[in-house]
Amino acid sequence: MTNRVKLQEELEKILGNRNVYYQPPETLKIDYPCIVYELRRKTSMKADNRKYLFNTAYIITYISKKSNDEIIEKLLNSFEYSSHDRRYITDGLYHNTFTIYY
Repeated sequence: MTNRVKLQEELEKILGNRNVYYQPPETLKIDYPCIVYELRRKTSMKADNRKYLFNTAYIITYISKKSNDEIIEKLLNSFEYSSHDRRYITDGLYHNTFTIYY
């Protein structure tokens, strides 16, 4: 099982439903509350001409019709390398974005 599939399962468990979407197309009808995530970057560190550390960063966006700080706390507590980047409201939907390394 790939790390992205494991991440998908963890996000579904945190959210409590299957409304977790990886890089969804614009035509997809999204149900709220949901989590939308996408690959941000992959990095590796090298020493002695060898890779010794490989990281994958994802942008996670939690979208809901109401403010829900419980999910925000769950996301931050569930991933050791995570940060809350920003919060904004668009079209009556609350968006919270995070960067996580998984």
